[in-house]
Amino acid sequence: MIPDAIARKVGNLEPGFRHQLADLDYGLRASAAGVHIFVAPGVFGYCKDNPAVKTWRDGSAPFATRWKHLMSPKGAPPKEWLLYTTRHFGWRWPLYFVSPYLKVLLK
Repeated sequence: MIPDAIARKVGNLEPGFRHQLADLDYGLRASAAGVHIFVAPGVFGYCKDNPAVKTWRDGSAPFATRWKHLMSPKGAPPKEWLLYTTRHFGWRWPLYFVSPYLKVLLK
């Protein structure tokens, strides 16, 4: 629920993101624009939990499975992850950029 004035100031969701990074990016862009972000009390919606099992974070899954999930929209596909890390992590972006890929390779 974003007021019209905020949407005009911050803009819309970044079309370069297909899934979770869009929400994170929007919140960070809003904060950078001076927008105060509040968390409302109570529950406004419900969705299933996203456990690590059978995702790129699942260290017990085979490498090919973890890599496939890492490249999916719910993972950290390189083009989207590059946009996100360069936009929000300043000079540290290379460290953040390589981190999920190294985690998968080294597990």
